[in-house]
Amino acid sequence: MSDEKLVKLRLNKYDNLRGLAIILVVFGHFCFLTNFFSIKLARNFVYMFHLPVLFFISGYFSKTDINHLEKSVKRLLIPYFLFCILYYVFILIIGQKGSILFINPGYSLWFLISLFTMKLILPFFIKLKYPILVSFILAIGTCFIGIPSNILGISRTFVYLPIFLIGFYYKNYENVINLLKSNNYNNFDNDDVNYETKLKYQMICLFGKIVNNKKILYFLLVLALIFSIIIAWNFSRNIIEFKIFTTFDSALKIITVIILQNINALLLVIIMTNNKTVITKIGYNSMAIYVLHIFFLKIIEKYMIFYLQSINEFKILIFAIIISLVLSYILSRDFITYYLNKLTDRIYNFIMK
Repeated sequence: MSDEKLVKLRLNKYDNLRGLAIILVVFGHFCFLTNFFSIKLARNFVYMFHLPVLFFISGYFSKTDINHLEKSVKRLLIPYFLFCILYYVFILIIGQKGSILFINPGYSLWFLISLFTMKLILPFFIKLKYPILVSFILAIGTCFIGIPSNILGISRTFVYLPIFLIGFYYKNYENVINLLKSNNYNNFDNDDVNYETKLKYQMICLFGKIVNNKKILYFLLVLALIFSIIIAWNFSRNIIEFKIFTTFDSALKIITVIILQNINALLLVIIMTNNKTVITKIGYNSMAIYVLHIFFLKIIEKYMIFYLQSINEFKILIFAIIISLVLSYILSRDFITYYLNKLTDRIYNFIMK
């Protein structure tokens, strides 16, 4: 198989992951519109997967050169300021109260500034000897310190930083992991190789064994799903969304959520197919879906809330699934992404002149 085909397959895989994650994002946001227990459970459950996957993929495709930073300004920072303004004006028009512009990003826009911050500090983290370990320490420290989650997404930036860095470093070992045989680590069982290098390759080979054993993979996935359901059932929304840092108990629960979210993301990355699927295009154009779906959901909230409160939770669940799929499909059209990118490019060029 040619290198070009390998790259195409790899991109399909990560677009599939993005597609799945963004559909779950839309579904999760729709679930905020009602208070039925089953809807809350579904919302909490999808939050155990979608954001970790998005941050992992963002880390995977991140680079530290100046061109990548320029692209991040175009595709993240400018859309953040642009849609903060548009969202602020929009909710005032429909008669709702706006939050502090830019400082307290509305709805899901915190993701853009949080991801931009991660890309900005990435060059500093890769200079550390144990960047992922340091990021976990920062994430745990954030849980105990109690940084507000609604200010520029700062707390979530640190909480999701480990999975972002795992994604960044994962690409260095992906091909090795997929090709290693079970006994490869024996090649490093000699005195000429230092302990750290030997341990590193033994861990890679162990991970390679797991990747190549579908029974183990699916067993771990089922186990992760069960634990995710348990957490979704027993933990509050504020815990799962990292919005509460008031007690030692809540911090420990958040740490548990962080660890399981990272495991869930890795399992989905390993299991996801490389083939082109119905969600590949949705993943390819996921940014347009992310920044635009909130306006449609606000309209639904404004004009359909009484209808939603009058039907049973099963019908609402079905309605939420259908709306998520339809919105994701419509907003994933190429021309929408084309004009969105063209707009941000013009704003960037205007500012830089």
